[in-house]
Amino acid sequence: MASEAEKPKIFFFIILVAIEMLGYVFLVETGHEEQAQRIGELLSITIIAIVTYYLGWGKRQSTEIKNSANYATKYGHVTKQFLYRLAYFTWGVGIALFVQHILCHGWDFDLTEILLGHEYLALYCLIAGILFYKWSKQIALYLQNPN
Repeated sequence: MASEAEKPKIFFFIILVAIEMLGYVFLVETGHEEQAQRIGELLSITIIAIVTYYLGWGKRQSTEIKNSANYATKYGHVTKQFLYRLAYFTWGVGIALFVQHILCHGWDFDLTEILLGHEYLALYCLIAGILFYKWSKQIALYLQNPN
């Protein structure tokens, strides 16, 4: 396995989310809220899919490194660095979703709203970032002392 095969590409996902977020903000600001709602639903599904994919990948990589000394020496440092960067990326997406929600809808956080709203997706991204950061720190500790 090459290290490039082990590190999933994130650039495509960044572009996809950015285009959807810009389209959503543009449609809301121009008064096309019905069309913006469809893009908002697509954005919700996209972010949940991306976060779920990377959560599965991160947990699998963390487990693989702890179970295989050979794998740890080859790919441990690459995986640790990628999870660390991924944590900051998901924190950035979470903060961007909070800001987008506040700009488009104001400060209206209530528990009666569907749990797939932008503010809840932002919360999910922040939690995922915490998990990625935790796994990167666990890998770093394991690489320092593999026993």
